[in-house]
Amino acid sequence: MVKTSATALLLCFLTLTANAGVTLGGTRVIYHEVSASASITLENNDPQPYLIKSQVLAASAIPGAEVIAPPFSLIPPLFLLPGKRQNKIRLIADDSKLAKGKESLFDLTIGVIPSSETKLTANSVQIAIRSHLKLIYRPKNLPGSPQEAYRKLSWHRTQQGVSVKNPTPFYATLFNVIVNGQPVSEPGVVAPYSERELRWCHGVSRCDIRLQSIDDFGGILAVKQVDFVSSQSGSR
Repeated sequence: MVKTSATALLLCFLTLTANAGVTLGGTRVIYHEVSASASITLENNDPQPYLIKSQVLAASAIPGAEVIAPPFSLIPPLFLLPGKRQNKIRLIADDSKLAKGKESLFDLTIGVIPSSETKLTANSVQIAIRSHLKLIYRPKNLPGSPQEAYRKLSWHRTQQGVSVKNPTPFYATLFNVIVNGQPVSEPGVVAPYSERELRWCHGVSRCDIRLQSIDDFGGILAVKQVDFVSSQSGSR
């Protein structure tokens, strides 16, 4: 069980605060094509109930992600989570609308309303607290390992800064990115079989990049360092 702590905020862009009393059973959701569904567990640690409202959005807020209309149904999309109880949100995908040869990324949002604010209107629900988790749809029989995707990235210097190419069918999450000694805010991802242009190191000859990634279970992977000097590049 993953509590909504500072670590969780980094791992899955979680914005659900600890005082809400709700914890999530994971840092991200991996939906395997071979499965009929995927699910995420919510636990209410408080005695008071919370109203839970969930939806799947396109990953437009994640830098570098491919924007795709989400073909998912959520069961239940809206429910009351009693105090000291658990419940699951089940996701069911329309596989016919998803790519078969590469992963697809979406934004799973879970909104929480304290019991004092659980007043529904006909058309909307006001969300007091919202968390965002990455939802990754993974087709079967993809070659390679998702944990190795960030190590397979190919980096090149450009006039605008750098470009990074992902030759794998998996999403590569960029995490704890340090460029010339400075942390990068919201570095995002590199989509499968895509190339992304970045303005890192723009206008300077030295370009030292250090980064990590995150595995399916929210674990932080080992540091990979890529060094560039002028127009020459190398990685280790």
